[in-house]
Amino acid sequence: MKRIRQEQGFVRILIVLVLVALVGAIGWAIYSRKDMTNTTNTAGSTHTADNNSSTSLPDPYAGWKLYCDGVYRFCFKYPADWSISADTGSKLGDTLGATVSSPEKTILLTYINQDTHDVGVLNFNTVDIAASAAANQTFSIVGGYAASSGLVGNYSTLYELIDTATLSRYPLTKGQASQFPNNPMFTDKDTSQGTYNGSLRLRPMAAINTVAEAQAWFNASSTKTGLLILKSAYFQ
Repeated sequence: MKRIRQEQGFVRILIVLVLVALVGAIGWAIYSRKDMTNTTNTAGSTHTADNNSSTSLPDPYAGWKLYCDGVYRFCFKYPADWSISADTGSKLGDTLGATVSSPEKTILLTYINQDTHDVGVLNFNTVDIAASAAANQTFSIVGGYAASSGLVGNYSTLYELIDTATLSRYPLTKGQASQFPNNPMFTDKDTSQGTYNGSLRLRPMAAINTVAEAQAWFNASSTKTGLLILKSAYFQ
């Protein structure tokens, strides 16, 4: 009789242990499922945030105006609050030009076709080399300074649009000085009556007398806006 009671007690204990284990297993399953759901939701939120962060950047040329000469089909964009003065022409061979100045009158951008200035070479200190932002164009932009030869100030400081091929003949390295054309130009696209040269330059309107002033000019916000103008240049 005593043995039967012991067996019954053992069975009860075993049943309790089974019930505890079953409850624990059910609880763990519920917890695991909930945790998996939270992880999935978190991953989904992160994915959405990544998608939002990968959206395209604002157009730096939004609200800008467009200049195009009617003969050589050369164009560039400029800010709406910048002043422009432009020449006109009717046939190939006409000298066309435009000047654009910042509202603060600190920098001046000049465009001219049929450029006949003397070229030569000079010791050019390279500050920046940039690529054109316009698609399918063979332009590059170089920025730097050289000792002035008759201009106001001790240094001639500028950004200039050139044919990329020029950098093959006169390679430049940022932060170094090397030989470079004194008046580099770009070649006009398809002119059946001959090859014409053009120039697009950005210069300070005040005298640059020290290297520190030249470096400060390149870092100025108006100069960076002017660089965007040069990057926008293209042939139609």
